[in-house]
Amino acid sequence: MMIYSMADGVAEPLDKIPDELFAQHVMGDGIAIRTEEEWLYSPIDGEVTMIFETKHALGLKGDDGTELLVHIGVDTVNMQGEPFVTYIDVGEKVRAGDLLMHVDFKKIEKAGYCPDIMLIATNKKIKVLKEQGKIRKGEPLLEVL
Repeated sequence: MMIYSMADGVAEPLDKIPDELFAQHVMGDGIAIRTEEEWLYSPIDGEVTMIFETKHALGLKGDDGTELLVHIGVDTVNMQGEPFVTYIDVGEKVRAGDLLMHVDFKKIEKAGYCPDIMLIATNKKIKVLKEQGKIRKGEPLLEVL
């Protein structure tokens, strides 16, 4: 199964993230995305399994059973959901490319937080197809092994 980019931007390795849980791959392997776009789209076909109360993180489960954590920013939980608007519900089926949410990344940066999106496979091994550099929405970034 392929995992696609959620937006245009720049791919970065997780070890560049200023948070040890992500940088040391404690939650799983994946990639970080830095974007200035405000719309995020599903990276896989599957189901929405979790939306954190403050909307800074959500869980997706792919049709093959791959569980993904989409975590927006570092310490953005402290923003109490202010820069996030979701367009999906828990239990909803999504296809790769479906709109998930709107994020005011400028507001995150103005508040002093890292705005990177962490895309983490929490239960499967993955291969990173593009660890750094410019990426486009819908471009394959990770492959489930």
